[in-house]
Amino acid sequence: NTQAIALSDRYQFNVYSGFNMTEISGPLMTTKNCRVLGSMGHPRSGAQCRIVNSDGTDCATGETGELLVRTTNRFEMNIGYYNMPEETARAWCDGWFHTGDLVMKDENGEFIEGYYIVGLLAEAFLQKTPGASIIHDPRLTWNTVDLVEASGGKAIMSKTGHAFIKERMRAEDAVYGGEMSAHHYFRDFAYCDSGMIPWMLVAEMICVKGIPLSRMVAERIEKFPSSGEINNKLEAPKEAIDRVLAAFKDESIAQDNTDGISLEFPNWRFSLRSSNTEPVVRLNVESRGDIALMKEKTAAILKILRS
Repeated sequence: NTQAIALSDRYQFNVYSGFNMTEISGPLMTTKNCRVLGSMGHPRSGAQCRIVNSDGTDCATGETGELLVRTTNRFEMNIGYYNMPEETARAWCDGWFHTGDLVMKDENGEFIEGYYIVGLLAEAFLQKTPGASIIHDPRLTWNTVDLVEASGGKAIMSKTGHAFIKERMRAEDAVYGGEMSAHHYFRDFAYCDSGMIPWMLVAEMICVKGIPLSRMVAERIEKFPSSGEINNKLEAPKEAIDRVLAAFKDESIAQDNTDGISLEFPNWRFSLRSSNTEPVVRLNVESRGDIALMKEKTAAILKILRS
Protein backbone atom coordinates (compact mmCIF):
# COMPACT_ATOMS: atom_id res chain seq x y z
CA ASN A 1 0.00 0.00 0.00
CA THR A 2 1.01 3.64 -0.34
CA GLN A 3 1.81 4.05 3.37
CA ALA A 4 4.26 1.13 3.32
CA ILE A 5 5.95 2.49 0.19
CA ALA A 6 6.26 5.93 1.78
CA LEU A 7 7.81 4.46 4.94
CA SER A 8 10.20 2.39 2.84
CA ASP A 9 11.35 5.47 0.95
CA ARG A 10 11.75 7.50 4.13
CA TYR A 11 13.59 4.97 6.29
CA GLN A 12 15.33 2.97 3.54
CA PHE A 13 14.05 -0.53 4.31
CA ASN A 14 12.72 -3.12 1.89
CA VAL A 15 9.02 -3.86 1.54
CA TYR A 16 7.47 -7.03 0.13
CA SER A 17 3.84 -7.85 -0.61
CA GLY A 18 2.39 -11.32 -0.83
CA PHE A 19 -0.52 -13.65 -0.27
CA ASN A 20 -0.89 -16.08 2.60
CA MET A 21 -3.35 -18.26 4.48
CA THR A 22 -2.75 -20.47 7.51
CA GLU A 23 -3.07 -23.56 5.32
CA ILE A 24 -0.55 -22.71 2.58
CA SER A 25 2.67 -21.03 3.85
CA GLY A 26 2.88 -17.89 1.74
CA PRO A 27 2.93 -19.14 -1.87
CA LEU A 28 3.08 -15.72 -3.55
CA MET A 29 5.50 -12.83 -2.99
CA THR A 30 6.61 -9.74 -4.90
CA THR A 31 10.15 -8.65 -5.54
CA LYS A 32 11.43 -6.14 -2.99
CA ASN A 33 9.95 -2.65 -3.08
CA CYS A 34 7.39 -3.53 -5.75
CA ARG A 35 5.48 -0.40 -6.80
CA VAL A 36 2.48 -2.24 -8.27
CA LEU A 37 -0.30 -1.55 -5.79
CA GLY A 38 -2.37 -4.63 -4.98
CA SER A 39 0.17 -7.04 -6.45
CA MET A 40 0.67 -10.40 -4.72
CA GLY A 41 3.77 -11.15 -6.78
CA HIS A 42 4.73 -14.49 -8.28
CA PRO A 43 4.83 -18.06 -6.95
CA ARG A 44 7.89 -18.65 -4.79
CA SER A 45 10.13 -21.69 -5.18
CA GLY A 46 8.14 -24.89 -4.66
CA ALA A 47 4.73 -23.21 -4.96
CA GLN A 48 2.40 -23.76 -7.91
CA CYS A 49 -0.62 -21.55 -8.54
CA ARG A 50 -3.54 -21.45 -10.93
CA ILE A 51 -6.42 -19.02 -11.45
CA VAL A 52 -9.52 -20.86 -12.63
CA ASN A 53 -13.08 -20.30 -13.75
CA SER A 54 -16.03 -22.01 -12.07
CA ASP A 55 -15.66 -24.97 -14.48
CA GLY A 56 -12.02 -25.54 -13.49
CA THR A 57 -10.44 -24.17 -16.68
CA ASP A 58 -7.64 -21.61 -16.48
CA CYS A 59 -8.49 -17.93 -16.69
CA ALA A 60 -7.01 -15.67 -19.33
CA THR A 61 -4.79 -12.74 -18.39
CA GLY A 62 -6.96 -10.01 -16.86
CA GLU A 63 -9.81 -12.42 -16.14
CA THR A 64 -10.89 -12.88 -12.53
CA GLY A 65 -11.03 -16.37 -11.05
CA GLU A 66 -10.36 -18.42 -7.94
CA LEU A 67 -6.75 -18.90 -6.79
CA LEU A 68 -5.67 -22.55 -6.43
CA VAL A 69 -2.40 -23.50 -4.73
CA ARG A 70 -0.24 -26.59 -4.24
CA THR A 71 3.41 -27.23 -3.40
CA THR A 72 6.13 -29.58 -4.56
CA ASN A 73 7.81 -29.48 -1.12
CA ARG A 74 6.80 -31.79 1.71
CA PHE A 75 5.23 -30.45 4.92
CA GLU A 76 4.70 -26.93 3.51
CA MET A 77 0.90 -27.12 3.44
CA ASN A 78 -1.83 -28.50 5.60
CA ILE A 79 -3.47 -31.65 4.32
CA GLY A 80 -6.90 -31.03 5.84
CA TYR A 81 -8.95 -29.64 8.71
CA TYR A 82 -8.99 -31.62 11.95
CA ASN A 83 -12.22 -33.62 12.34
CA MET A 84 -13.85 -31.67 9.49
CA PRO A 85 -14.00 -34.14 6.56
CA GLU A 86 -16.61 -32.26 4.51
CA GLU A 87 -14.73 -28.97 4.71
CA THR A 88 -11.49 -30.76 3.87
CA ALA A 89 -13.04 -32.38 0.79
CA ARG A 90 -14.29 -29.01 -0.46
CA ALA A 91 -11.00 -27.16 0.08
CA TRP A 92 -8.51 -29.84 -1.02
CA CYS A 93 -9.98 -30.91 -4.35
CA ASP A 94 -8.46 -32.25 -7.60
CA GLY A 95 -4.96 -32.06 -6.15
CA TRP A 96 -5.16 -28.31 -5.40
CA PHE A 97 -6.06 -26.23 -2.34
CA HIS A 98 -9.00 -23.97 -3.24
CA THR A 99 -8.42 -20.66 -1.46
CA GLY A 100 -11.87 -19.19 -2.13
CA ASP A 101 -10.20 -15.89 -3.06
CA LEU A 102 -10.79 -14.22 -6.42
CA VAL A 103 -7.69 -12.83 -8.13
CA MET A 104 -6.40 -12.10 -11.64
CA LYS A 105 -3.09 -11.96 -13.50
CA ASP A 106 -1.84 -8.85 -15.24
CA GLU A 107 0.47 -8.82 -18.24
CA ASN A 108 3.54 -9.02 -16.01
CA GLY A 109 2.24 -11.85 -13.86
CA GLU A 110 1.56 -14.41 -16.55
CA PHE A 111 2.35 -17.95 -15.42
CA ILE A 112 4.30 -19.89 -18.04
CA GLU A 113 3.41 -23.56 -18.32
CA GLY A 114 6.38 -25.86 -17.76
CA TYR A 115 5.49 -27.41 -21.11
CA TYR A 116 6.81 -24.39 -23.01
CA ILE A 117 10.02 -24.31 -20.99
CA VAL A 118 10.71 -27.91 -22.09
CA GLY A 119 10.66 -26.79 -25.72
CA LEU A 120 12.81 -23.77 -24.97
CA LEU A 121 15.49 -25.84 -23.19
CA ALA A 122 15.37 -28.53 -25.90
CA GLU A 123 16.06 -25.90 -28.55
CA ALA A 124 18.96 -24.49 -26.48
CA PHE A 125 20.56 -27.92 -26.06
CA LEU A 126 20.24 -28.73 -29.75
CA GLN A 127 22.11 -25.53 -30.61
CA LYS A 128 24.98 -26.83 -28.48
CA THR A 129 24.59 -30.53 -29.33
CA PRO A 130 23.28 -30.83 -32.92
CA GLY A 131 21.28 -33.95 -33.69
CA ALA A 132 20.88 -34.97 -30.04
CA SER A 133 17.92 -36.91 -28.64
CA ILE A 134 15.41 -35.16 -26.40
CA ILE A 135 13.04 -37.06 -24.11
CA HIS A 136 9.57 -35.68 -23.34
CA ASP A 137 6.44 -36.97 -21.62
CA PRO A 138 3.17 -37.68 -23.49
CA ARG A 139 0.83 -35.19 -21.82
CA LEU A 140 1.52 -32.17 -24.07
CA THR A 141 3.80 -32.79 -27.03
CA TRP A 142 3.24 -30.76 -30.19
CA ASN A 143 5.28 -27.70 -29.20
CA THR A 144 8.24 -29.79 -28.02
CA VAL A 145 8.25 -32.04 -31.09
CA ASP A 146 7.93 -29.04 -33.42
CA LEU A 147 10.93 -27.27 -31.87
CA VAL A 148 13.08 -30.40 -31.62
CA GLU A 149 12.51 -31.40 -35.24
CA ALA A 150 13.02 -27.84 -36.49
CA SER A 151 16.33 -27.77 -34.61
CA GLY A 152 17.50 -31.05 -36.16
CA GLY A 153 17.03 -33.19 -33.06
CA LYS A 154 15.18 -36.40 -32.31
CA ALA A 155 12.08 -36.15 -30.07
CA ILE A 156 11.41 -39.34 -28.10
CA MET A 157 8.34 -39.92 -25.93
CA SER A 158 8.58 -41.56 -22.51
CA LYS A 159 6.12 -42.51 -19.82
CA THR A 160 5.66 -39.77 -17.23
CA GLY A 161 7.76 -39.90 -14.04
CA HIS A 162 11.39 -39.42 -13.13
CA ALA A 163 12.21 -43.16 -13.07
CA PHE A 164 10.86 -43.67 -16.60
CA ILE A 165 12.40 -40.47 -18.01
CA LYS A 166 15.86 -41.27 -16.62
CA GLU A 167 15.72 -44.85 -17.86
CA ARG A 168 14.79 -43.73 -21.37
CA MET A 169 17.44 -41.00 -21.38
CA ARG A 170 20.14 -43.56 -20.60
CA ALA A 171 18.83 -45.96 -23.25
CA GLU A 172 18.80 -43.24 -25.93
CA ASP A 173 21.86 -41.31 -24.68
CA ALA A 174 19.61 -38.24 -24.60
CA VAL A 175 21.19 -34.93 -23.66
CA TYR A 176 18.04 -33.60 -21.97
CA GLY A 177 14.66 -34.80 -20.77
CA GLY A 178 11.76 -32.61 -19.71
CA GLU A 179 8.29 -33.04 -18.25
CA MET A 180 5.52 -30.48 -18.59
CA SER A 181 5.25 -30.54 -14.78
CA ALA A 182 8.54 -28.56 -14.77
CA HIS A 183 10.89 -31.42 -13.98
CA HIS A 184 14.09 -31.25 -16.03
CA TYR A 185 16.79 -33.92 -16.35
CA PHE A 186 20.31 -33.58 -17.75
CA ARG A 187 22.73 -36.19 -19.06
CA ASP A 188 25.71 -34.22 -17.79
CA PHE A 189 24.13 -33.94 -14.34
CA ALA A 190 23.97 -37.74 -13.85
CA TYR A 191 20.48 -37.72 -15.45
CA CYS A 192 19.16 -36.00 -12.30
CA ASP A 193 16.37 -33.45 -11.92
CA SER A 194 17.47 -29.88 -11.28
CA GLY A 195 15.69 -26.57 -10.90
CA MET A 196 18.86 -24.47 -10.81
CA ILE A 197 20.21 -25.61 -14.19
CA PRO A 198 17.05 -24.56 -16.13
CA TRP A 199 17.10 -21.22 -14.36
CA MET A 200 20.72 -20.62 -15.42
CA LEU A 201 20.03 -21.76 -19.00
CA VAL A 202 17.03 -19.44 -19.28
CA ALA A 203 19.11 -16.57 -17.85
CA GLU A 204 21.77 -17.31 -20.48
CA MET A 205 19.16 -17.26 -23.28
CA ILE A 206 17.76 -13.94 -22.05
CA CYS A 207 21.25 -12.43 -22.10
CA VAL A 208 22.22 -13.87 -25.50
CA LYS A 209 18.95 -13.03 -27.26
CA GLY A 210 18.39 -9.74 -25.47
CA ILE A 211 14.65 -10.32 -25.07
CA PRO A 212 12.54 -11.24 -22.02
CA LEU A 213 11.32 -14.76 -21.38
CA SER A 214 7.71 -13.72 -22.04
CA ARG A 215 8.58 -12.83 -25.64
CA MET A 216 10.49 -16.09 -26.13
CA VAL A 217 7.48 -18.21 -25.28
CA ALA A 218 4.68 -15.95 -26.57
CA GLU A 219 4.94 -17.24 -30.13
CA ARG A 220 4.99 -20.86 -28.94
CA ILE A 221 1.95 -20.35 -26.70
CA GLU A 222 0.10 -18.77 -29.61
CA LYS A 223 1.13 -21.58 -31.97
CA PHE A 224 0.19 -24.40 -29.56
CA PRO A 225 -2.20 -23.11 -26.86
CA SER A 226 -2.82 -25.58 -24.04
CA SER A 227 -5.26 -26.04 -21.19
CA GLY A 228 -2.69 -26.66 -18.50
CA GLU A 229 -3.10 -29.79 -16.43
CA ILE A 230 -6.61 -30.16 -14.96
CA ASN A 231 -6.97 -32.65 -12.12
CA ASN A 232 -10.25 -34.46 -11.57
CA LYS A 233 -11.00 -36.44 -8.43
CA LEU A 234 -13.41 -39.14 -9.62
CA GLU A 235 -15.12 -42.04 -7.88
CA ALA A 236 -14.75 -44.31 -10.92
CA PRO A 237 -11.76 -43.03 -12.95
CA LYS A 238 -11.50 -45.97 -15.35
CA GLU A 239 -15.16 -45.74 -16.31
CA ALA A 240 -14.85 -41.98 -16.80
CA ILE A 241 -11.82 -42.37 -19.07
CA ASP A 242 -13.65 -45.06 -21.05
CA ARG A 243 -16.59 -42.67 -21.58
CA VAL A 244 -14.26 -40.03 -23.03
CA LEU A 245 -12.54 -42.61 -25.22
CA ALA A 246 -15.88 -43.82 -26.56
CA ALA A 247 -16.98 -40.27 -27.32
CA PHE A 248 -13.89 -39.25 -29.30
CA LYS A 249 -12.08 -42.35 -30.55
CA ASP A 250 -13.86 -42.62 -33.89
CA GLU A 251 -12.94 -39.03 -34.81
CA SER A 252 -9.26 -39.39 -33.94
CA ILE A 253 -6.45 -39.90 -36.45
CA ALA A 254 -4.01 -41.41 -33.93
CA GLN A 255 -4.06 -42.99 -30.47
CA ASP A 256 -1.16 -43.48 -28.07
CA ASN A 257 -1.19 -45.49 -24.86
CA THR A 258 2.30 -44.76 -23.59
CA ASP A 259 0.84 -43.29 -20.39
CA GLY A 260 -2.93 -43.31 -20.08
CA ILE A 261 -4.58 -42.43 -23.39
CA SER A 262 -3.74 -39.72 -25.90
CA LEU A 263 -5.96 -39.07 -28.90
CA GLU A 264 -4.85 -36.86 -31.78
CA PHE A 265 -7.04 -35.01 -34.27
CA PRO A 266 -6.05 -32.77 -37.21
CA ASN A 267 -6.11 -29.55 -35.14
CA TRP A 268 -6.16 -30.65 -31.49
CA ARG A 269 -5.21 -33.46 -29.15
CA PHE A 270 -5.72 -34.49 -25.54
CA SER A 271 -4.16 -36.73 -22.92
CA LEU A 272 -5.92 -38.45 -20.02
CA ARG A 273 -4.04 -40.39 -17.35
CA SER A 274 -4.54 -41.54 -13.81
CA SER A 275 -1.97 -40.06 -11.44
CA ASN A 276 0.81 -42.28 -10.12
CA THR A 277 0.77 -40.44 -6.78
CA GLU A 278 -2.77 -39.08 -6.24
CA PRO A 279 -6.35 -40.39 -6.66
CA VAL A 280 -7.03 -38.10 -9.62
CA VAL A 281 -7.34 -38.22 -13.40
CA ARG A 282 -5.24 -35.60 -15.18
CA LEU A 283 -6.44 -33.93 -18.39
CA ASN A 284 -4.31 -31.94 -20.85
CA VAL A 285 -5.60 -30.45 -24.11
CA GLU A 286 -3.75 -28.53 -26.82
CA SER A 287 -4.52 -27.24 -30.31
CA ARG A 288 -2.80 -25.90 -33.37
CA GLY A 289 -3.13 -22.16 -32.93
CA ASP A 290 -6.81 -22.20 -31.98
CA ILE A 291 -7.48 -21.12 -28.39
CA ALA A 292 -11.26 -21.24 -28.84
CA LEU A 293 -11.10 -24.83 -30.11
CA MET A 294 -8.84 -25.83 -27.20
CA LYS A 295 -11.25 -24.33 -24.67
CA GLU A 296 -14.26 -25.88 -26.39
CA LYS A 297 -12.77 -29.38 -26.35
CA THR A 298 -11.52 -28.99 -22.78
CA ALA A 299 -15.03 -28.11 -21.59
CA ALA A 300 -16.55 -31.01 -23.56
CA ILE A 301 -14.16 -33.57 -22.08
CA LEU A 302 -14.61 -32.25 -18.55
CA LYS A 303 -18.37 -32.50 -18.91
CA ILE A 304 -18.08 -36.18 -19.90
CA LEU A 305 -15.51 -36.93 -17.17
CA ARG A 306 -17.61 -35.42 -14.42
CA SER A 307 -21.02 -36.64 -15.58
